[in-house]
Amino acid sequence: MTHRDEAPIETTSGGKKAATTTIRLVVVAILLTLIGVVFWRGRVTSPPLKESIPANSLTVANQQIDNDLPVVVKPTPPPEGYIGSQACADCHPQIAERYNRSAMGRTLAKIDQTPPPHEDYDTNTSFNRGNRSYRVEKNNNRVWHHESVSDDEGVIYDQGEEIQYAMGSNTRGRSYLIWRDGAMFMSPISWYAKDGWDLSPMYLPDRHVRFSRRITDACIVCHSGRVSHQTGREHFFPQPVFHEESIGCERCHGPGQNHADFRRQIKPDGIDPILSLSELPPAERDAVCFQCHFQGEERILRYGRTETDFRPGMKFSDVWAVFMKGNGTDGGATMAVSQAMQMHTSRCYQTSGARLGCASCHDPHESPDAVHRVDFFNDRCLHCHKEQGCSLPIEKQTAEPASGSCIHCHMPRLNASNIPHTSQTDHRILRDPDRLKSAKTGNEYTMFEEAGAMIPEIERVRVKGLMYSLVAEKKGDRKFAEEALKLLEQAQKSMPDDESIQQALGGVLTMSGRMQAAESLSKKTIKQFPLNEVALLRLANAAHDAGHYLEAEELFKPLMQLNPWMAVTHGRRAHALGMLNRFDAAFEEAEQALKLDPTILPLYGWLSQAYASRGNREKSQYYKHQAERLVKRLAPSKPQ
Repeated sequence: MTHRDEAPIETTSGGKKAATTTIRLVVVAILLTLIGVVFWRGRVTSPPLKESIPANSLTVANQQIDNDLPVVVKPTPPPEGYIGSQACADCHPQIAERYNRSAMGRTLAKIDQTPPPHEDYDTNTSFNRGNRSYRVEKNNNRVWHHESVSDDEGVIYDQGEEIQYAMGSNTRGRSYLIWRDGAMFMSPISWYAKDGWDLSPMYLPDRHVRFSRRITDACIVCHSGRVSHQTGREHFFPQPVFHEESIGCERCHGPGQNHADFRRQIKPDGIDPILSLSELPPAERDAVCFQCHFQGEERILRYGRTETDFRPGMKFSDVWAVFMKGNGTDGGATMAVSQAMQMHTSRCYQTSGARLGCASCHDPHESPDAVHRVDFFNDRCLHCHKEQGCSLPIEKQTAEPASGSCIHCHMPRLNASNIPHTSQTDHRILRDPDRLKSAKTGNEYTMFEEAGAMIPEIERVRVKGLMYSLVAEKKGDRKFAEEALKLLEQAQKSMPDDESIQQALGGVLTMSGRMQAAESLSKKTIKQFPLNEVALLRLANAAHDAGHYLEAEELFKPLMQLNPWMAVTHGRRAHALGMLNRFDAAFEEAEQALKLDPTILPLYGWLSQAYASRGNREKSQYYKHQAERLVKRLAPSKPQ
């Protein structure tokens, strides 16, 4: 869904010069681009399966409703009992030492404590993309990332943000996080092990969200050990931000308190409660890895679940539902987190009766170094293929570039389509990969089905409705919005307290042009979920767009308390305050907006007109000139 942003203040001055008219037309055009900023996203889902519902999954009450759909009861929150990886290391020092050297043991760290290999902060510390320049700066273990734009007159703006955390092991690279009073944002600058500093994944040179890309629960949970949360609020991480920074022992073995208590007994009685992957059934075993290594095209939480609910021993579908598209490959490229769906399509997996799993080939505690990598994975292949090995003559097997490596031929590296400068092993384990390099992934969405699990029928309705709402948002297609509306309204009758349904419904109602219904629903959502930024933002923007500036200001105030980091919203509030003749407050809001994002061109035009209306010619000319300079520099680059 999209929102329209601040409209310029009308002035009565005449005699506009052609250059001024041109600038204003460009500003308006860019405004129309800016108002396409997506402020909320729907999410997608997964399939139902055909057997009994697990005890730790959802239950269905006997109560029936008007449309014969059952009322769904929220699942019981999972057990806690975390003690941290250091407690594990006290008794298992050798395993802990090996694990801490692995990629998974180095997923996140404070910026001044990043483990080696380290980035280059001394020589090649800057680069240009499009018409913008980027540089990194390190001083006494503090790091800043800068984006700047300059012209012949000098620097137009130079925005620097201090970095608090580095995310990634540097096996392929690292990205960087900015923590702002509970909200977390990604820097547009990332480090790539092969090529050095460049734009972060999913950032395009002439069009990206700069320093305002919000880090979500799903993102941070899979890149860290344990993160703090505020109950009832998404994507907010209060201090202490992390209970454990990098992924630790309990992510795969479960909370360790019961295990520690068991081992402290003088004569332990019974079975040690610690979880071992090798003892789990295939679906539960794979789910331990799938919790982070299976994203599909879209993945959404099931009703009543949070991103921190998964515990080893559960099924993947107890917490998430996933839509897939093909097998995660598209010709010679692959999605960055598609290993699980690729493995499921492989002949090795399918003929093994699900005995093959991630840990069949990967040691979760250790990553082989470059010297031992070929022998390590060859040994894994020979567990099953010892009697019938490679059919090629030995001279071809040992020839360059394969040099005797099974995975070089059968699991070649493909470019990661959504992360630049990186590649990822093809987990389809193909007999003849060259035949399928040009194959394209399918366009049909399918839901992941997991043996022995089941999603109740009413949740399938919910899942499909959320999927259609997401497709409608991405494609701007009202047909999908109407289909989503029917399904979500049906699901809401069984799950009247589902925040995700209410949020998605507000979006599809807006897209369908039913503004009054969308407004009514958003008010209901805020009353029921007072920390829901999306519903509050939707109401504030609707009031602003309708010219109800006093009402808009009353909504902007609590919204800014929840999230003061939305630059465009500060700009909208500035306009509303100006229309209420509260110019001092309006100018303060506008300056805060430009501090957060100096590229909001319509705001320069608004400030120029607003200052002119207040008789401040000097500032009016300043903002007009800044707009002219930025328009020239930020015009999209022409294709070469």
